[in-house]
Amino acid sequence: DSTRLITLIVRELGIDPKRFTPKTFAHRISDLKNELITPAQFAERAVTSNPLERHLAEVYRAYAERLSAANALDFDDIIMRTVALLQTRPAVAEMYRRRFRHILVDEYQDTNHAQYVLVRELVGGPGTSGAGSALPPGELTVVGDSDQSIYAFRGATIRNIEEFEEDYPTARTILLEQNYRSTQNILSAANAVISRNSGRREKNLWTAAGDGAPITGYVADSEHDEARWISQEVDRLSDEHGVHPRDVAVFYRTNAQSRALEEAFMRAGQPYKVIGGTRFYDRREIKDAIAYLRAVDNPDDDVNLRRILNVPKRGLGDEAEGALAEHAARYAVSFGQAVADAARSPPPTARADEPAGPRALTAQTGSRPSPSPASPPRSRA
Repeated sequence: DSTRLITLIVRELGIDPKRFTPKTFAHRISDLKNELITPAQFAERAVTSNPLERHLAEVYRAYAERLSAANALDFDDIIMRTVALLQTRPAVAEMYRRRFRHILVDEYQDTNHAQYVLVRELVGGPGTSGAGSALPPGELTVVGDSDQSIYAFRGATIRNIEEFEEDYPTARTILLEQNYRSTQNILSAANAVISRNSGRREKNLWTAAGDGAPITGYVADSEHDEARWISQEVDRLSDEHGVHPRDVAVFYRTNAQSRALEEAFMRAGQPYKVIGGTRFYDRREIKDAIAYLRAVDNPDDDVNLRRILNVPKRGLGDEAEGALAEHAARYAVSFGQAVADAARSPPPTARADEPAGPRALTAQTGSRPSPSPASPPRSRA
């Protein structure tokens, strides 16, 4: 939904979406919010000679304004606004510090800057709002492993865990080195690989489960070569050891990697089943249903209303949507109000095969239609 709104903004600002894609703006805006940088702060430091930064400042500002007008927050706003509240309202911060005296954070190695500041504000102490209060800092426990930090591309900051003892000098660190899942051969290989990381805390994973089977490594030239080798290994296990295909599992990191594997299995005539697939809330029909609920709850939610404008198909294309958007801009109303205005104003001439509604807006030349007595203004419960 955020990307859809940004796509609309990019179009309205006349920015080339092929050169500067909406997804690029969405990722950059998310990164800025994770660093607690507001649109105004970024605009001040943006390099105007850099086209991407110049457009990003424009899109970020417009995006924030549209969210505010719709009384909406995106995921990153939830933490960003909470941090701002705690930092600017010491009384509110102290209320929550009294309520949450013990704070536990799991997977701390994957936290970003905004999450780090949120935890610090909830715990209290030097450098936080209301510092010097009679209320002592809360008890903080974090669980994490710097060796497993893999979300830097999502804004995670490994320094949060590597420098934890500098941030909290009285902290006590407990190393959990015994592993209950893997065999020693796997752990020894993992220890050997991760030991090459510089600046890491020394750890040595071990297990009481025994050495287990030796590890087999294969360096593939490509994803297709890798898939072919895996397919051949499945055949080998079946021929030499009688292993049934249902007893073989192939794990991969991202959904996109399944394509090469599936093609290799199909060429070899090997039966397979993909477990998981598209996540429930990412299915189109589920997102459409949720968009309907959000539009009913908040008629000024332009993004979700535009999503369902022609779902199911009802003959409303880009032209009708553009007319509604133009009407909303002309009369300074929300997109939802523009839809309501269109519903109250039948077209001057209507053919039997042409539905009345938004098409009327293309013929409007006078003032904005007034609500009819039979159609009272909407109110929210």
